[in-house]
Amino acid sequence: MKSILYASNSTVEFLPTQLEELETEAYESNLILGISGYLYFEDSTFIQYIEGPDRALDELFARISADQRHRIIRSVAEEKISGRRFASWSMRWLTNEELTEIKLENLIIDQMKIMNDLGAKEPDFSQSAMRIVDSLSTQQNKLSASSSAARPAH
Repeated sequence: MKSILYASNSTVEFLPTQLEELETEAYESNLILGISGYLYFEDSTFIQYIEGPDRALDELFARISADQRHRIIRSVAEEKISGRRFASWSMRWLTNEELTEIKLENLIIDQMKIMNDLGAKEPDFSQSAMRIVDSLSTQQNKLSASSSAARPAH
């Protein structure tokens, strides 16, 4: 089992309803493939963390990379994992409101801006990025509970 964290820039405009559709499609597909994770979108930039069986994750990432609606700017981290960080999220679209609630929005937004500015150049953000993922992982129950009234958690 492994995980991949990457950032990409959208090449088309995404409306909130389109992001919801993307979340639903990814949820259904990931459930079948045994993949879990989250997607965050801000200022035309996506950051996505996915985890699951090696082969299924490689195949999914190849499809994601080929999607013309965005351009991968950086594969931030890819690592072998012994257990899932987001076992209950086949796919979760995270909103600014949710990240504000757990006080992680500035960290993620700042990291996204730096990665976007640097593109594929160094430095290596994998360790700090994975610390943010771990922080988010510890808060996922709080996020799931607070948003369940607003929209179903996938």
